[in-house]
Amino acid sequence: MVKTDTRNGKRKRGRQRGKRPQRIPGAPRQLLLPWRTEITQDDLVSIRVAARGLAGRHGYSLSDFEDIAQDLALHVLERMGEYDPGRGAWSTFLKRVLRNKISHLIEYRTFQKRDYRKCMPLLP
Repeated sequence: MVKTDTRNGKRKRGRQRGKRPQRIPGAPRQLLLPWRTEITQDDLVSIRVAARGLAGRHGYSLSDFEDIAQDLALHVLERMGEYDPGRGAWSTFLKRVLRNKISHLIEYRTFQKRDYRKCMPLLP
C-alpha cells in the first residue's frame, strides 16, 4: 500500500495493517515442524491469569486453581502444533485456545449440576 504524507508530499511504502504478506509462489511451506515446542514464562502467566479468573466461579472452588491451571497448560501443549504464524500472532492463538477450553470446563461443570439422575423429585 502506498500512502502520501500530507506534510511534504512524499510517498510512504508500508504493509497495510491486518493484511497477511503474500506467499511467494513455489516457496516451500514451513508447516512441517511446530513453530513452538514449549510454553514460555509469559504463556504460563497468561494461563495462571485465566485459571485465577475461573477459580471460585461456576462451581469451582478457590482450591481448584492449581488443577485448572494444569489442565489449561496441558491443553495449550496439545494444541500448540496447530499454531500457524501466517494466520495470526501467538498471543491471539493462546488467548483463543484458553477461552475455548475455559468455556468447555464451564459447560462440563454446568452439565454435572443439571444431571437429571442427581435431582430429587419435588413431590413425595
